Amino acid sequence: MKRLLLILILTFSFQTLAKADDIRDFEIEGVSVEASLLDYFNEDEIIDKINSYKNKGFIYGNDKKAFYALTFKRPERYEKYDGLQIILKSNDKKYIIYALVGEIYHKDINNCYNIFDEIEDTFDFLFKDSNKEEKLKRPHSFDKTGDSTTTDVYYNMDNGDVVALVCTDWSIEMNISDSFRVELLTDEFADWLNNVVYK
Repeated sequence: MKRLLLILILTFSFQTLAKADDIRDFEIEGVSVEASLLDYFNEDEIIDKINSYKNKGFIYGNDKKAFYALTFKRPERYEKYDGLQIILKSNDKKYIIYALVGEIYHKDINNCYNIFDEIEDTFDFLFKDSNKEEKLKRPHSFDKTGDSTTTDVYYNMDNGDVVALVCTDWSIEMNISDSFRVELLTDEFADWLNNVVYK
């Protein structure tokens, strides 16, 4: 019953945005891309989070055009998600959000797949004019043993923005919670990922 309620809440929240023109009209826990993270967290909190991540691989590169990710796990503050991952650009003191990820953690990967299927149906309707790219279950690149898997669907917009749904089934050895993710990627960050990180 709890899982069904979660699906209904998530689906309803996306359906209310059926007339959104692009991902900038969407919010995850009240946060939207291309806004400043300072609108949602104070600067001391942001700097503390950045300092706690130093030298732990959360920065994708080391030049001024590089991006890095910060994850805020605040379940008492969030209504639908267990955590938010925010993508920012190096040396940007305005803390503009270039990508936004909502995460729900699962003990049973089957719950993740069930939510994934339900939300995919809704997104197929919302983004029917996009170029949909499905990637069936495959090894997760972060786990070199190949025992962890990821299942993804990407909705590629004409303007270069990307919306993705991701289920990750981590192996026991990785000691990471399985997760369902909704990802909103601006065209600039998506282009940078494709041409710099994954090239």
